[in-house]
Amino acid sequence: MLDLLKVAVCALKALTVSMQLSQSPSVAAEKIKVGLELMPPLIISGSEGHTVTLLRRIEEVTGLSFEIAVMPYNRAKAQLANGNIDLMGHTPYRVEERQFYNYALELDWHLPTQVDLYWTHPESQDENFSKLNRIGTQRGNGNFLAARYHLEPDRFFEADLPQLVKMLVRNRLDGIIFERASTMSTIRTLDADGIHYRQLDKRIAIGLAVRKSDDGALLKQRLDRAIQEVDVASVYQSYLRYRRLPQRGTVKLKDNGAFLSP
Repeated sequence: MLDLLKVAVCALKALTVSMQLSQSPSVAAEKIKVGLELMPPLIISGSEGHTVTLLRRIEEVTGLSFEIAVMPYNRAKAQLANGNIDLMGHTPYRVEERQFYNYALELDWHLPTQVDLYWTHPESQDENFSKLNRIGTQRGNGNFLAARYHLEPDRFFEADLPQLVKMLVRNRLDGIIFERASTMSTIRTLDADGIHYRQLDKRIAIGLAVRKSDDGALLKQRLDRAIQEVDVASVYQSYLRYRRLPQRGTVKLKDNGAFLSP
């Protein structure tokens, strides 16, 4: 009788441990290191932003766990090339420099966006950029934009968006070139009045990229499949409203049904 009791106790302990392991997400979760460029409202911090929400939704339908670090875009590229991270973003979808695709694979998923020029003085809006001697953009993007718009790289000054907006207001920059939603949301957060814009490019979409390797290719397949199971439209609903704005105007600081006046 005593032996039967001992066997029952041991079996119960084994069952309890088994249940705890099966219910613990950390046992099954595969950690994926992610490097993301600060880009509000898509990336506000490592724990906040539309794309962070997308990654958390992907975690719910896969056995993946994303470890997110915020870093400048050029550093994210270097970290991916060196194998220090597994996933990076946001990339200019399919229009990065040729060397990038030697070590990176972009996901099939991508998000439509716009690139704008922002200025405070009327003379800065000339169509051929001739009066823009000092152009601000987010860290790590100067060379790409210079090549994209056939400008000299040394005309670009790189910094975080809040610093760039403050410099523009203080006439220390002739203009800013960057993605619309990030720049406008920063302008509104800083309550920076009197900033105008015009659309330069709506052909650029943004996406995410993995390392070009056997493991990276498998991760890309898992992520592409997972994204199809996520309600992406609901994740980016408020972001996509920026696409409905006119091609040029003045950034409005109060959200009363419209963001800007033509």
